[in-house]
Amino acid sequence: MVYTSCVSAIRKTALDPTVGFVHEPGERRFTLSLDIADIFKPILADRLVFRLVNRKQITTDDFETELAGCLLTEQGRLTVLEEFERSLDQTVQHPRLKRKVSFKTLIQTDVYSLKKHLLTGEPYHATEKWW
Repeated sequence: MVYTSCVSAIRKTALDPTVGFVHEPGERRFTLSLDIADIFKPILADRLVFRLVNRKQITTDDFETELAGCLLTEQGRLTVLEEFERSLDQTVQHPRLKRKVSFKTLIQTDVYSLKKHLLTGEPYHATEKWW
C-alpha cells in the first residue's frame, strides 16, 4: 500500500518511476517507487501494524491459513485498507512548510523535492520523523 501511494505520487511528476537509485531495475518494476516507499514504510506501514494489533482491531480471526501460508481474510483486508487510508489523511506539522500536511501530501512533497534536486542540484533531504 505504501508502494502504491508512492507510485501515485511519482506519476504526478515527470519522473520515471522505473529509474531508481537504491533498488536494482527490473522488468515491470518501479524502482523509484521502491526507493521512496522505503522512507515511508516505517512511518506508515510499521506503525499501522502495531496500532492495529495493540488496539485489537486485527486478531487471529482476521487471518486464514492455506497451503502453509497465512493471509488476511476479506474483513481483515478491509480493516487494514481503511486504517491505512486514515493514516494517509492524518496530519503533522511540517517544519519547513510551517503548516500541517497529511502523510499523502508528505509523500508528494518528498517526490517533488527529489525532482527539484535532479533538475537544479538543490540538496535533497528525504523525510525524517520529526514529530
